Amino acid sequence: MSDLDSGKTKYSDKERSDLFFKLFMANQKRIYSYILMLVPNCNDADEIMQEASAVMWQKFDEFEQGTNFGAWAVSIARFEVLNYTRKRKNSHVLFTGDMLDLFAGRAETVSGESDERMKAVQKCLEKLSKKDRRLLQMHYEGGLTIKGIAQSLDRSVQGMYKVMNRIHNSLIKCVRWRLVSEDSAC
Repeated sequence: MSDLDSGKTKYSDKERSDLFFKLFMANQKRIYSYILMLVPNCNDADEIMQEASAVMWQKFDEFEQGTNFGAWAVSIARFEVLNYTRKRKNSHVLFTGDMLDLFAGRAETVSGESDERMKAVQKCLEKLSKKDRRLLQMHYEGGLTIKGIAQSLDRSVQGMYKVMNRIHNSLIKCVRWRLVSEDSAC
């Protein structure tokens, strides 16, 4: 039996498995979207998602039920992205160092290697409308789910997913364009 709730509730293996599956499925898109924002190649993102999922399952006993599973899972995904990029130094990862933390809502020191990326991201964030930047802040800094943002703004959840997807795609395109433009300018 697993103890997921600091000694309060004991779960059978089936209950533990069912609980993990329920929480994971409810957050799978968020986790994968986070990884995909950081890794431009879908095959790399799939591989990282697979690895992160395995780690989540292995560490599920450490998850405190009643806390935010999505935030817990994204933090594991963040470390898996870091591990993946360390293993494959020449892989094309859009964001390293601070960018992982920016999207996770944390601050960290910028490494010399990511300075160009940080500048590109900063410029692209500045190009977003105030409204779009506010939505990103609500989600990444405020920790609100897309559903929570939609409810707070009295908008449909499906519509909010489309808006957030548009913002993310716009940011990714902008950063890629800036990085390619800087490379070709040399």
